[in-house]
Amino acid sequence: FDSVQQDLLDSGRFDPAFHTWKRLFSESFIVDDSAEHWRVLLGVKKRGLQAGRLFGFGGKVESSDASVQAAAEREVEEECGLSDVQLVQVGLVYVQFPTQFMEIHVFRGSLSEQQPAVGGVAVETEEMRPEWFNADEIPWERALPDSKLWYPLAWT
Repeated sequence: FDSVQQDLLDSGRFDPAFHTWKRLFSESFIVDDSAEHWRVLLGVKKRGLQAGRLFGFGGKVESSDASVQAAAEREVEEECGLSDVQLVQVGLVYVQFPTQFMEIHVFRGSLSEQQPAVGGVAVETEEMRPEWFNADEIPWERALPDSKLWYPLAWT
């Protein structure tokens, strides 16, 4: 696993134009580490490309966002209704497709599944249906193939 992580971090593997043409994204993972077994809140994408797959909550950083952190907070509220989760940046993921370069800023937030934060409980929205999972029982077949490599790094 360590060699896979190192390979993912090797910026020499990317197109030289990566940082010139990249788009900024956020992806946030909400965890409940108050119980014996950690629980993770993921969203089932409801429409568009990759509908039906599990993701963290996030999306594009818009020019109107004051910061990547602000974009992450906006996306969490838009996609699952949580407005008062304290997000902490825990990582950075670079993704290169043939015609698209993405820099994903990864955040982690804590929330008790049983005792919701002031910002409320996670609710289904037009974009996502939130679901709680035991952290060691994620149905990886419902996520993108590379998710198993880096999602757990964000919530542990």
